[in-house]
Amino acid sequence: RYYARKLKLAVVPRDVAIDFYDENHIQGGTNLTVSIGLYDKDELIAVQSFLPYTRKAKKRAWELVRYATKLNTRVVGGFSRCLKWFEREYSPKSIISFADRRWCDPFSNVYERNGFFKDGQTPQSYWYIKGQKRFHKFGYRKDRIKIKYPEVYSPEKTEAQMTQELGFRKIYDCGLIRYVKSF
Repeated sequence: RYYARKLKLAVVPRDVAIDFYDENHIQGGTNLTVSIGLYDKDELIAVQSFLPYTRKAKKRAWELVRYATKLNTRVVGGFSRCLKWFEREYSPKSIISFADRRWCDPFSNVYERNGFFKDGQTPQSYWYIKGQKRFHKFGYRKDRIKIKYPEVYSPEKTEAQMTQELGFRKIYDCGLIRYVKSF
């Protein structure tokens, strides 16, 4: 257990953040633009990352895409300390984030404690897993399989058939909760 106020706050290079998420977040690394981390001496303990939210083409709209702590580690106040730094440095107009309904605790919700409000939720969806890794379905659409795995691609096969041949299993989630913080 660490306390955020006792840790050093610093910008985290993109490759370091992605490696940290690959080791410590269920979804692994992702596309990101800005990452802020909390360090105990030289050891990275927590990272929070953001990406410009361009789907609505709003100026200064950002998506909080990841927050993770080192495995088996709790950082009290880590989420809010990183978020406050980002808000001060980037002056966002709004921040959006998505929480997996399986893991988001409605009674100790870190988003609501930090000024986000629930804006809606998405329907159930699916992912692929292989070993201990979870992969987003978009990377395994037929058009992507055709490019990445030409050895199993066939226009007559379904996405499910081809991913099964590749050793992936399909799992379903419970949907996502969309949170928004406006300034």
